[in-house]
Amino acid sequence: GTVEPRKNQVEAMRAFARLRARRPDLDMRFDLVGNVHGAVAASVEEIAAREERIRLHPYLPDDDLRALVREAHATVFVSRAEGYGLPVAESLWLGRPCLCSDHGSIAEIAEGGGCLPVDASAPAAIEAAFERLASDVALRERLAAEARARPLRRWRDYADALLAELAAAPVLPHMLLLEGSAAAADPAPL
Repeated sequence: GTVEPRKNQVEAMRAFARLRARRPDLDMRFDLVGNVHGAVAASVEEIAAREERIRLHPYLPDDDLRALVREAHATVFVSRAEGYGLPVAESLWLGRPCLCSDHGSIAEIAEGGGCLPVDASAPAAIEAAFERLASDVALRERLAAEARARPLRRWRDYADALLAELAAAPVLPHMLLLEGSAAAADPAPL
């Protein structure tokens, strides 16, 4: 993935660093994975330089990423805007709880259990959720059990559902332009 503004990783790093300063008794580590976008590079490097428990990883091969997630007690994905939120689904697939955004498609994924949703635009809420996950073993165990028990869909399941919907849809006698626009000089019907 990419470390970029809309994915809010910088705010997650700041929340982690504030918690570490306030609660040095908590034995925590924050691994950040992804190619860093230029818009956040200075902030990412500055925070990681100050907080020794933050480790930066560039793009990782799938096997290495899976191993890192399996080692973790939880994952974090507090994105402000996503089309789906694949990292949340991947975390659940591997039986790991996920601290995630409480809105949009990510909230839909979180509804099935295994997630600790938080307002991604509230820095104090992100920090408090980090603290809950780090200090509440029973919460982590409950969320992990929920993640492992979830019936998650495979890509084939999504494809089969889409094909079934398309097969059930009536055949339309006309075409309709759903996205984009036709040039004003081209009045020809589709």
